[in-house]
Amino acid sequence: MSDGSVAEYYSHGALEEQILDALVRIGADPEHLHIDQLAPVDEFHVGGRAATMALVDQMDLHPGLRVLDVGSGLGGTARYLAHEHKVAVTGIDVTAEDVQVARSLTRRAALADRVTFLEGSAVCDRASVSKMTRGPEATRCTDAVLRLCLPAMSSPTPAGCVLAVDVISF
Repeated sequence: MSDGSVAEYYSHGALEEQILDALVRIGADPEHLHIDQLAPVDEFHVGGRAATMALVDQMDLHPGLRVLDVGSGLGGTARYLAHEHKVAVTGIDVTAEDVQVARSLTRRAALADRVTFLEGSAVCDRASVSKMTRGPEATRCTDAVLRLCLPAMSSPTPAGCVLAVDVISF
């Protein structure tokens, strides 16, 4: 699946409006949101918040660490990590609408100082994955991820880079 078809599949058109309307219906103030209010709609990966917590329990996260969230979607995992573990998170997603909504929800949850979102792709095709570290496609994919990690790792106070994978389909 190409980056364009992935973005098209996940694009909605009025996603932020629908999310904010639903939050208002449950009594939330859309300008002052808490990550727990957002969890049912912004952690739609397999296992939701419980899966995020189980993965995080296996990591040595501490304040000041820099985390890269590839395929960040609406940003639920990134906001959870920033809020609960006081880490700085950069999320990357191929879907422009998801990035825009993630930025907005993050601002509304008062976490924009620790979480940023970029539109981009780290998609590797099936052949690249099967070759693992061999061949130009695998190298291209690895280089794309490293370009995202290296600025954080080469800062005056390098703290690391965490990469967690959620395989959706092959």
